[in-house]
Amino acid sequence: MILGSGCCSTNPAPVLTPAISIHEAIEEDEFVAFRQHLAAGTDVNLKDSRWGNTPLIHASYHGRQKMIDRLVQRGADLDAQSNNGWTALHVAVGQEHL
Repeated sequence: MILGSGCCSTNPAPVLTPAISIHEAIEEDEFVAFRQHLAAGTDVNLKDSRWGNTPLIHASYHGRQKMIDRLVQRGADLDAQSNNGWTALHVAVGQEHL
């Protein structure tokens, strides 16, 4: 039996996060890096240190619909606010993405 012989690990390899932040992946439209963050369990409500923007706010600002869909599916907080009190909806309207 191959699995019992110790030749193969039954533990999956850990998923590593990319070199860029989830916020940068969204801004730069790096969908592969964005997906890697989701697979690695990056917090979908993580606020950036400068403006307090969540990934959903960044995606709404840049009009990244596929990323928005994935973030919402992963439970992103639709009511999360940036440091200036803006939500993803405010940003999307302000950027005329709606």
